[in-house]
Amino acid sequence: MRSKNLFLVIRKHHFLLAFSAGLLSFSLPFIKEKNALLSLFIALAVLLAYNCHHLSKLVWKNKDTTNDKKDLTPILFLCVLSLVGLSYLLSVLHFRVFSIYALILLSFLAISYSILQGKRSIRTIPYLKAFIIGFSWTLLCCVLPMYNAGEPHWKASIFSIFFFVLAVISDFRDKKSDPISLKTFPQVLSFKMLKILIYVLLAVFSCLNLCLFGWSFFVAAILSSIVLLYYFRQFYSASKTLHTDSSIFVFAFVSLLLQVIFA
Repeated sequence: MRSKNLFLVIRKHHFLLAFSAGLLSFSLPFIKEKNALLSLFIALAVLLAYNCHHLSKLVWKNKDTTNDKKDLTPILFLCVLSLVGLSYLLSVLHFRVFSIYALILLSFLAISYSILQGKRSIRTIPYLKAFIIGFSWTLLCCVLPMYNAGEPHWKASIFSIFFFVLAVISDFRDKKSDPISLKTFPQVLSFKMLKILIYVLLAVFSCLNLCLFGWSFFVAAILSSIVLLYYFRQFYSASKTLHTDSSIFVFAFVSLLLQVIFA
């Protein structure tokens, strides 16, 4: 029972998502010297962004409940802890100019998306929600570490397809709660067209991994796509929880494992 409660706490406060993001950056191709500190930085950035987003939803709620008050303290603690860790790592990692500009852009996007409300938030711009999420994840978790390692970071842009699909499936989960003015893909496409879009994009993502990174990443892309589609089907047919972050972990773990095995 305790282990189940611990797992719920880990998922609720986005520890698994943050760990998966850091692991993904650590597993990227063409990075000869794996940078654990940069991966930790990325994990803390994701932890901060998602807990700030959770915090903003609690603050902007019209009604405060007992559960909201209980959630507030650990979220605040995690935000402060993440900020302290990020501040220290910024002084150690010595980012180049492009990386600094990228981090400033990501900070702006995170603040506008998670904290600001109304017209000041980019989250309210029609059609752009999934694109913004996909771009932000790709820039932070893929482009930034490959650029920092002096590798051909433009190849990391293919991960924007994967993160875009994740965002679209999450939008499907939030279809009823999202304002119709957002015009997310699940709101403007039929379910049949949405499935076709998801299948085609995942197929393209897998093929590009094979072409650019080799068999290890192709296998990782296939397995992570299967996991993602499984949870998508479970959510649609049985209204079960949508664990899209599991597919990020599967991709990162499998690709890293295969690199170690076949090194």
